Amino acid sequence: MIGVPADVSTDEAKLIVRRLQLGAYYSIVNAFRASGYLTNTKLKILRELSLYFQLSTERHQAEIRRAVNDEELSALADLITKDDSSYEWLCEGRHAVPASQDDTLFRLPRNVKLRNEPLVKMEKQKEKKICSVK
Repeated sequence: MIGVPADVSTDEAKLIVRRLQLGAYYSIVNAFRASGYLTNTKLKILRELSLYFQLSTERHQAEIRRAVNDEELSALADLITKDDSSYEWLCEGRHAVPASQDDTLFRLPRNVKLRNEPLVKMEKQKEKKICSVK
């Protein structure tokens, strides 16, 4: 990094520090994603850093989604783990959707029938259990 000029104001210095914090978080998310599964240890470190760097939950989740969708990081992770390691990352980066009281998010129009209705119900239950809000 280039030295800081003498005429930098306090506000500019704070912006530089903030940019460094965001860059550090970005790099750590990249390194963790490329190394494979999102373990409890990695998640704890990321959450602690997001608190320390004062990142919102939305920003944290956006960084996770960015890393999950990065083809190079995903390819590295898959090579290292010899498996698809994205599931835990996807759960952590999911958008929080407010629950509907009448469950209209899962209701289909009356004229639409599903061929494998029990399978759809099972998949919804599985998703709720595995990616439940912590």
